[in-house]
Amino acid sequence: NKPDDDGTIITSKPKDASQIITGIAGKKDYESITIVKKAKTNKLEVMRKVLEVCSKYNVNVEHIPSSIDTFSLIVESKSIQKRIYEVIAEIKAIKEVQEVLIDNDIALIAVVGRNMATKPGISAKIFSIFGENKINVKVIAQASQELSIIVGVENKDFEKAILSIYNYLVK
Repeated sequence: NKPDDDGTIITSKPKDASQIITGIAGKKDYESITIVKKAKTNKLEVMRKVLEVCSKYNVNVEHIPSSIDTFSLIVESKSIQKRIYEVIAEIKAIKEVQEVLIDNDIALIAVVGRNMATKPGISAKIFSIFGENKINVKVIAQASQELSIIVGVENKDFEKAILSIYNYLVK
């Protein structure tokens, strides 16, 4: 959010196409609300109902990582703080929901690069760097186009995580 700061270049035509990582950015203070659905229920139907609750309370959902029987809503803490009890109560009242888990103090970091898809192992390198620096990964989101890798870490590890990626991959 500071495009005029030193080291920031915003362009649609980079000078050097060999640069794999072209940007690292992030923000602190997110919550992860994990919904565990009951067995043999339709995940999309449960997700639709949960998103309707978020819409009702004007809770902006940043990401929705999912697995077989669970999905998580990554939301900005400030967008849910005043209404978290109502939101959670309504989600728990959905008959197909088995359990709701909350994890707070999450920072999201986006590692961006148009050329990441052409170089195998970028995600592995990022996670290796985090492991070497004792940074626990709490959230992972990556689309198949590999334009960005979103990683969630604890707020306390935010600056350390960004510096670790920068020092190992960009310099």
